[in-house]
Amino acid sequence: MLGAAHARAAVPLFNRGDAEYTRFRYEHNKLFTADPFPVQPGRVQLSPTYLFLGANHEWGDNWDLNPRDTTLEHTGLLVATVGVIRHVDASIAIGFSDILDEEQPQRTGGGIIDFALGSTILFYHTPELEFTLSYLPTFFTPTGTRTSVTIIGPSEEAFVFDNRIAGNLDWASKLITCADIGYSYYVNAGNARRRGRGSTSVALGYQVLDWLQPEVELGYFYAIGLNAPDQQGFTVAGGVIMPVSDSVRIDFGAQHVVVGRNTDARTIVLLDMAITF
Repeated sequence: MLGAAHARAAVPLFNRGDAEYTRFRYEHNKLFTADPFPVQPGRVQLSPTYLFLGANHEWGDNWDLNPRDTTLEHTGLLVATVGVIRHVDASIAIGFSDILDEEQPQRTGGGIIDFALGSTILFYHTPELEFTLSYLPTFFTPTGTRTSVTIIGPSEEAFVFDNRIAGNLDWASKLITCADIGYSYYVNAGNARRRGRGSTSVALGYQVLDWLQPEVELGYFYAIGLNAPDQQGFTVAGGVIMPVSDSVRIDFGAQHVVVGRNTDARTIVLLDMAITF
């Protein structure tokens, strides 16, 4: 299982069998920090995901915490990823959101979210796979439902290109550290409230059992405002990664903005499943 696969890390990753590669990938997946390992060539991974976002406080311009009317968002997402060649995969993502914001004149809304195309390109790894680096470009198109005079839409209303570097460092056979850093460019922003957004996060997980990895994450983001003030915040997250079989993984956890500026003190709850075949 997972522990045995990791113990054989001295064997180059891309010379392993399919099942061992899959188990190794699961070991490094995290909730809110990007995974540096692509899906193996010829394999397909489907990831149905549920996200809940809620807030009833907000951080002001002076890093002060103030009450706000409740905002809630439920999002269902499906990500499909296929291994293209060694070191490279490609993915698409579609989804639907239901939104409530009691501070807005348009109190409810929702609809289709923006369509996304992405890839994981592993460009460096040590022979023992104790350290890896990958480039993860993702392109979002403003095809989702837009905000109007009658509804709140989930679309960013802009073409968004996210450039991200992700990596992992394995300190011991069951202790895994992952990190990412990236910046999103907003093009033809229209009614969007951002020019760009940078973010970074670090995650630490420990493989307690073959099927159970508790993990914690720390993050930071800075968004450059467009006709709106800049936003920034620090986040803390925690949860569990559960590879229940060679082909199925379940993830569950939550993230909270513990301190920030001009941003909601939001909590995000995430539940997803990854099925690889």
